[in-house]
Amino acid sequence: MALSISSRSRLSRAAVAAFFAAGLALSASPASAAKTKVLDLDFEGTFELDLPTLELSFDGEGQNPHLGLSSLEGESSFAPISPLCLQIVEDGVTITAADGSTIELDNSGVECLDFSTGAPRIVGGGVSAVLGGTGRFAGIGGEGTYHVDAAIETNDGITAGGTVVLHFTLTTRK
Repeated sequence: MALSISSRSRLSRAAVAAFFAAGLALSASPASAAKTKVLDLDFEGTFELDLPTLELSFDGEGQNPHLGLSSLEGESSFAPISPLCLQIVEDGVTITAADGSTIELDNSGVECLDFSTGAPRIVGGGVSAVLGGTGRFAGIGGEGTYHVDAAIETNDGITAGGTVVLHFTLTTRK
C-alpha cells in the first residue's frame, strides 16, 4: 500500500518531511553507525599437533594491509568426525599488528588429511568470530572465514609438525 499525501490529508507535507528528516538524522548518528572493514590476512608459520590429545599449537607471521608486519599465535583442540577429518571443539587465536594492537579470534571448522599431492597435508576451513582486541582494535567485533593448508613434515607417532599457511577474511565492526 503506497502512502499518498494530498492537500486534504491531516498530515501536512511539512510534518511528513520533518518526520522523515528526524528519522534520517537518527539513523546516521555516530552511536548507531558501526564502521565496517574487511581484512584479508595471510600468515605463514609452523604447527605442532599432539596426536594422543589432538591439541594443536601454531604461530606465524605475515605482511598484511591495515596491520603491517603481523604475527599470529593460536591453540586448538580437536575431536575426530571421520577417519581423516577433525572438528575444532575449542580454539583461541591472537593476531598482533606491527604496533602491538591485537585481534582475538575464535574459529570453528573442519580440517582433514589430504594425500592428493602425494605428501600428507592438512587442509580445511571454517568460520571465525572476532571476539575483541586491544589498542586500536579495542571494541572490535565481527565475523569471517579461515582457510588452512599445512604440510606435515615430521611425525614420530606422538607429535606431528610442519609448516602452515593460514588465510582469514574478516568483516570487522567497531
